[in-house]
Amino acid sequence: MAEYTKRSDERFLFEFVVTESIYNVKRLLQAKEK
Repeated sequence: MAEYTKRSDERFLFEFVVTESIYNVKRLLQAKEK
């Protein structure tokens, strides 16, 4: 059970980092357009 929790935590962290990166890139692109 602990192993499963660790895996899902890593997956959550990975998805969080990816989402943050996409959000930051979109914000940078919007800033360039202005």
